[in-house]
Amino acid sequence: MNDQHYTLLLVDDNPTNLALLQELIQQNLPQCTVMVASHGLDALELARHTPPDGALIDMQMPGMDGIEVCRRLKAEPRTAHVAVILITAHQSTPELRAEGLDAGAQDFISQPIRNVELLARIRSLLRIRHVERQLRQANVGLQHQVVRKTAALRWVTGLISVAESDTAISAADTLRQLGQLLSDDGDLDLTQFDGQLFARFPDNLRRTLLKIGLLDSVPAGLAEKLSEIEDVRAALDYLVRHNYFVDYQPARDIYVLHEHFRDYLKGRASRELGSDIVREVMLATADWYLAHDQTAHGLGFLLQAGDFESAERICSQSAPQIYASGGIREIQPQGAVLARVDHGRYPWLGCLHGLLLYETMPSSARESFESARKVFLERGDLAGLVYAGGMLIRICCLADGDFAACRDILAETAGRFSDLDLTGQQHIRIQVSFSLALGALLLDGDFQKADILQTIAIETAQDYAWPEYLVLGRIGRGLLQFYRGSWRSALRELELAAGHARNDEVNLSTRLLGHNVMAMLLEGMGEVLGSRRQRALVRGLRGGHCFEQSLIQPQMILLDVQSELAHGHYEQALEMTDAALVLPSAGSPHMKSQLLQFRSLLSALTGRVEIARADAQKAASLRDEAGGPIYRARMEICLAWSACATGDWELALEWAERGIEDAEQQENSFLLCTGWAVRGLVLHQLGRSSRAVEDFRNCLELMERGAFRNLYGWNPHLMTQLFSTMLRLGVKSETPVSLSRARLYVSYAEKGRPLPTLRFRILGDFSVAVGGRTIHLRDGLTTSLRQLLGLLLVSPGLQLELDEIQHQFWPDSSADQARSRFDSLLTRLRKSLEELMPEVGIKDYLHLRKGVVRLDHCWVDAREFELLVRDGIRHARRMEHLMADQLFRRAHRLWQGEVSISLPNDDGREYYRQDLLLLYFESAIAWMDLLLAGRNWDEVVEVGQRALQFDPINDHVVRRLYLAGLLSGRSHRARQVLRAYEKALMTDGYAREEVLEIIDVLVENCRQQVNQA
Repeated sequence: MNDQHYTLLLVDDNPTNLALLQELIQQNLPQCTVMVASHGLDALELARHTPPDGALIDMQMPGMDGIEVCRRLKAEPRTAHVAVILITAHQSTPELRAEGLDAGAQDFISQPIRNVELLARIRSLLRIRHVERQLRQANVGLQHQVVRKTAALRWVTGLISVAESDTAISAADTLRQLGQLLSDDGDLDLTQFDGQLFARFPDNLRRTLLKIGLLDSVPAGLAEKLSEIEDVRAALDYLVRHNYFVDYQPARDIYVLHEHFRDYLKGRASRELGSDIVREVMLATADWYLAHDQTAHGLGFLLQAGDFESAERICSQSAPQIYASGGIREIQPQGAVLARVDHGRYPWLGCLHGLLLYETMPSSARESFESARKVFLERGDLAGLVYAGGMLIRICCLADGDFAACRDILAETAGRFSDLDLTGQQHIRIQVSFSLALGALLLDGDFQKADILQTIAIETAQDYAWPEYLVLGRIGRGLLQFYRGSWRSALRELELAAGHARNDEVNLSTRLLGHNVMAMLLEGMGEVLGSRRQRALVRGLRGGHCFEQSLIQPQMILLDVQSELAHGHYEQALEMTDAALVLPSAGSPHMKSQLLQFRSLLSALTGRVEIARADAQKAASLRDEAGGPIYRARMEICLAWSACATGDWELALEWAERGIEDAEQQENSFLLCTGWAVRGLVLHQLGRSSRAVEDFRNCLELMERGAFRNLYGWNPHLMTQLFSTMLRLGVKSETPVSLSRARLYVSYAEKGRPLPTLRFRILGDFSVAVGGRTIHLRDGLTTSLRQLLGLLLVSPGLQLELDEIQHQFWPDSSADQARSRFDSLLTRLRKSLEELMPEVGIKDYLHLRKGVVRLDHCWVDAREFELLVRDGIRHARRMEHLMADQLFRRAHRLWQGEVSISLPNDDGREYYRQDLLLLYFESAIAWMDLLLAGRNWDEVVEVGQRALQFDPINDHVVRRLYLAGLLSGRSHRARQVLRAYEKALMTDGYAREEVLEIIDVLVENCRQQVNQA
């Protein structure tokens, strides 16, 4: 078992537990690769992309619990084999174990976890997995034997007859000889078969099959070129019709050989044809593909043939084009050949090797381009010199972060690029323009130059409309707008990029970059849930070492750190930062500076003052070494917050003023308003309140103009202090109040006094959360008190006139009686709430003023749900799909079920329930349409199945579920949808004939829609 490799998935909503488990497994089980997820949906997404061998899942997680995650893993054919260990927070009861076993779990382990026990259980799991693999391999071997035997019985006689050769042996002779070669148990001795039967084939037929066997797939025209028999199509069509060894793809006119058949023929070809003929086949194949403008395929066969001179010539003309068309994947099988080529003699093949490495192991690509660059310089090949320089800039900016080394390359390449006539070499012009724009932005902070270069790349690429260029251009524009703090413009560009990125021709590195920039943007916007999803997509897309060997890995952790910081999870964020600092991909001064600036802030917030100050100095020193003005401004503002947390107000003022100056030079409104905010807080602490008020007003005006819902370095401790100070100084604005309520769960009373926001949940539950504690109100309040509170929670503005309350509760009582009863009811409600929440003063929240009863400083999930859905539908109608998707995700995260409150009037409750349910279905349908457009089939099913729990016969949802099954090629799922719909209609009372008619109409409409698509 030691030479076997395994993948384990760890799922826990506690980052500390995840880190400890990951470290324990990596230290003690080196044969295991570990994937981690902090939420059930993230875990399922990771497992779909990379099915693990085993999973350790925390049973008690918010949202989707461990048992549900296990159940969904087992329900998916791709992950049904995953062995699951459920982690319980206590000794598991028989009922809990039964539920877990029913979901498919293999084992349980209780916390606190003992390392020895955990490792023993994992090793047991791996032993079982090892045996399963052996059994599967044995089964595969047995199937291969049956397949070979079937091949012998079917294609021998058929092929000979198709070849129409006078020297062919008769079918009767063939069957008689084949029967003699079968052993008693029916097995076929392929050695005898090879030697006695295949050798009797006519030479032309045998050689044709062996030549075709050298290729994985063969276009019909190429097969005719290689064939030595009169009608090779007839022979290949025979194989398609009469056995299972060849498939035909009519749209591409290609024959695809099954693996076992190809391996059989390839094995004989290496022995019978000889190296010269094999080389001739490869060269002929290369010529055919090159003549048909399939350059990547042709180049691959030239490399196989060892014709490096021709390959170098073609590569010098086409390497950038191959990369832009996504053809680098076609070259990947020749990676070992390219690694052996003398790059000093063949520099363009060295560039091709570098491009291949950039997509698979980016930190290793630099050497190939540096070597090629030297040769180009010696030979005076300026186009090659500029291209290699452009790729080195991209590697430095996105893969290894070596800004210092990149600066000289950038200056030299930019100078040569401006002087070079690239007429006829447009692909070099496009790709180098993008690289130079990237360098100008990230290394020099020169937005104007980056914009000009980006425009050159985009305008030149318009002649091609290739997906790689469309995506790269939009990402480049989005990155520019992101670093300018123009959220709306950046989001619009990235929306367009995401639409094109679904094309298979887009390179992996470009997809990763797109998700990376989107994750940074959403984190900057304060859209934490959306940023987390983008990070999950980045981690799910990783191929080979492309993720681990680039800056994207530490950047994703840095975003994780900012997310934990924003939620006040300072210790967890510190652990993540420490883990990121030891990563090889985080070793550059550029990356270390970013991590250390946040560690300084986190250390300051947790009382580690000396560490905070030391890290601040290191971060500044490393930034001086690396350069990069756009990163310097961020560092200065982050360190200003850190100095605020340590009480070093004069130092904080110095950092804040530097950050403001740099942000103004970059015209970055987001950083500028953050700089004004932190400087205002510092000035107030230094007794300069009038200047502080000016900074606060500038900050809030800019936040409202830019629709900013976040500040750089957001954390609950300093943000609460900041907004409270604003209000105490009389700076009037809704922004600090709404931001505090939504993101800090804090409200403010008179003179900026902070109060915890009461967070009421009425969707699927009736509870209130305050101070990290959730109180279930069904148990704590009487029926009449629940009705009064429920009535207030569903009223506009959380307020209701006294007359309306009296009419709802006591319609037949006199005014005096109703008022007396109301006073008693309100007093009892206040008293009950004070008993349930002694840590807050209820008088700050529940008021009766001038005949109006009002709830203040409260948040209600149903109201937030309504706002999010309506905003999401508005964005969807504007075709702003990414923003709509984020809003729908947040809304559906709130939806835990229908309204769960009591009202004095049952009709009122039913109307409110129906309105919210209709809104839920409207959002589900709009969201499913977005997911269908993005080909996110699994999520379409997830959203649709959840919606059908509330209305199993909703035809709009059923239609979209059925479409997802058809469009994804999962016909079995489509049939399941119809069967469930039929059953639901019958249960609802529809007649059999009506049901069949409804389903026929639905199927026909969906078929037409699929055909149009």
